[in-house]
Amino acid sequence: MGRLDLQREEYENGVALLSNRVDCETIAISGSIKAGAICDTHGSFGAAELVSRLLMRGTKSLTAGQIAQRIEELGATLSFDNRDESVGFSSRCYYGVLDNVLEIIGECLIHPNFPEQEIVLARNEILSEIRAEEDDTRSMASLRLAELVFGRYAPYGRDSLGKIEDLKALTRHNLADFHERNYLPNRLIIAITGGYDYDALRTKISKVFSGWSNSGTGKFSYRVDPEVSPQKAAVEMKHKTQVDLAIGTKAVARSSHDYYPFTLGNLILGRLGLYGRLGKNVRERRGLAYYSYSALQAKLFSGWFGVFAGVNPANVAKATEGIFEEISKITSKLIPLKELETAKRNSLGSLSISLDTSVERVAILHEIEYNGLGMDFLERYPSILERVSSEEILTTFQKYVAPDKLSMAAAGPLTNKELPTMPRALN
Repeated sequence: MGRLDLQREEYENGVALLSNRVDCETIAISGSIKAGAICDTHGSFGAAELVSRLLMRGTKSLTAGQIAQRIEELGATLSFDNRDESVGFSSRCYYGVLDNVLEIIGECLIHPNFPEQEIVLARNEILSEIRAEEDDTRSMASLRLAELVFGRYAPYGRDSLGKIEDLKALTRHNLADFHERNYLPNRLIIAITGGYDYDALRTKISKVFSGWSNSGTGKFSYRVDPEVSPQKAAVEMKHKTQVDLAIGTKAVARSSHDYYPFTLGNLILGRLGLYGRLGKNVRERRGLAYYSYSALQAKLFSGWFGVFAGVNPANVAKATEGIFEEISKITSKLIPLKELETAKRNSLGSLSISLDTSVERVAILHEIEYNGLGMDFLERYPSILERVSSEEILTTFQKYVAPDKLSMAAAGPLTNKELPTMPRALN
């Protein structure tokens, strides 16, 4: 891995800046503020989503139209996106207008005004998206699995878009209160790459954000609930012709030592090539699925692992059998050295290629800061992967992904009674 010239600044109020200067006039910005759906409270599920959509729809000094016009006139892009832990934002511009873009970002984050008319429009957008999810088998299977694994009302277990009944009841006062409690400078990360003068950048960030104070403790934490017993559930959608399966479990936080063997094992199981071992067995050899892959999401406080497949209703039992066959293999047998080396090369190569483009590179910089990986992470990464052994992958998968730890959700034209029995022991 090549070495990046990284510089980090943490301001007195907690704003964190991670910078990578390169010789080009294009600037890429990736940032986040820890004010995502994890901050929603009972009765107000959806406040985080609604607030995030209103950040660019009017501030104390700019209307939604003025914000849009300024960004367009600058030839820049800017967007905000709510997630379960944080609200992310990204921007692209050229160096000559960087100061202007930073001013707009600061205005949107610190001084949103929540105009009533914009609240109505944004709320209706979210409600439409939730209803679209409710008619999508893949979305419903994934959401139901999250509920089974984490709990229906837990931050990682619920839809970050919110609950329909809560969204309808949210007022401007509720949104302003959410913003005041959760949009704090010590939760803000800004990563920037491109051609700029670093001292000038530091000064500009300070000018835009230094007057922003932490109104409360600014503490950002979440206690993950204890393990729940594996369950299975169907979301019956009689009008559909496809069943989507989601089989998974609670996994690891990004800071866990188990993350690296887990991510390499996940590549082998359901990512490499046309979806790894799962794709070869369930999709290609057996012809039982339209798609079949695995995914690992490691977050600040916990994470999840899942296997997903889209199948003909007549093939649900056989597809489930094929999926568990591969899960049983990876939780009982060592991965051959050649297969492990392929996964390591893929992981290194993917990261190296991503560093070649400013948009992907700045996203990686943000993730380094967000997860506290350290300024030398990119230099250490090859050796981190090199140390992962087949034995470590086997132990990790036995710890988290053994068949008796997995829950199953399915969405489509089937009922709970029609769900297949899941194997609970290794062959």
